[in-house]
Amino acid sequence: MQFNPLSINDHIIRPYLRLPAPHQRIIIAAPRLHDAPQIYELLNDPRIYRWITGPPFPYLMEHAVSWLTQAKADADAIWNELEQANAESPDGPLKIVGGCPVRSVLEENDDGSYTYLGDCGFVRHTFDDVTDVEERTCLLQENNARPAGDPSTIWSMGGMCAQTRLTRGLMPRSFQTISGHHITGKGS
Repeated sequence: MQFNPLSINDHIIRPYLRLPAPHQRIIIAAPRLHDAPQIYELLNDPRIYRWITGPPFPYLMEHAVSWLTQAKADADAIWNELEQANAESPDGPLKIVGGCPVRSVLEENDDGSYTYLGDCGFVRHTFDDVTDVEERTCLLQENNARPAGDPSTIWSMGGMCAQTRLTRGLMPRSFQTISGHHITGKGS
């Protein structure tokens, strides 16, 4: 199957990764549009927004819907690419894609529903730290032109987490699960 290591949830029919113990009730899944109210709430929490660069403040519901619409479209495109590869060659070598189709951190509730806890995403670096516009444009074009799987591609990772989960190691474990590498961090 081309979906390895992703699983499919029959209840919500979307890809996900399950975190290992002690976080086995946590999954990282494809973005859902109905998580906009939770994102709106999180990004207006001063304990969160003061640490995040990029999103506007105050963060409006329309910002959450717009961001989720784009994140979902990106994830759907990657997932569709994997589904096509699986249809064409289910037992062939795994297809290398240009991103990750999962990023929403969710907790599975006793009734089978899910609560949005945060986001952990990997995207091609946008070089926002480069102030020279020409240089930034050149670096961005160069990075985006690299084919999927090119080891010289520069990536950025970012995330946010509900304050109720902040000191329980959830975010480092989430990024570790997606990347397959051990990540440490204090206060995560």
